[in-house]
Amino acid sequence: MVDRPHSRALWRRGLWQEAEPILRRAIELNPSDGLTQIIMGSLYSFYGTIDDALPYLQRAVELAPHIGFGWLALGDAHLSQLRFAEARYAFTRAAVPGSQPLVLSRIQGGILATIVMDTRTLPGPIEGTLTVEQIRLAAANP
Repeated sequence: MVDRPHSRALWRRGLWQEAEPILRRAIELNPSDGLTQIIMGSLYSFYGTIDDALPYLQRAVELAPHIGFGWLALGDAHLSQLRFAEARYAFTRAAVPGSQPLVLSRIQGGILATIVMDTRTLPGPIEGTLTVEQIRLAAANP
């Protein structure tokens, strides 16, 4: 068995080169583990290799669409690549039932960022942005 928590601890201490082979082995042993895919994609995103991160994050949301953090990480990766429509879609999907208020606020911020960056302007209240309450309702009624 591969120790996924150990790899996360290594990553948090900045030892991502040591965490990467552990995660890679975990994925080899259990390619249907969405959480490990999220961790691997997040590791690559954190260190700026978005092209490496995207396949893991995309696979993660296919395997575990109920884990909002996977969608959030995918939205961030798309946003960093200026793929606004894809980022908005992922941020919207991140509002899964049971999401915490902080996560919902982060989702709203991600959606707002895609709109602002896409239009390159901030002309006051932005039409079409969702409130935290609207995101919460959407998550409760998929």
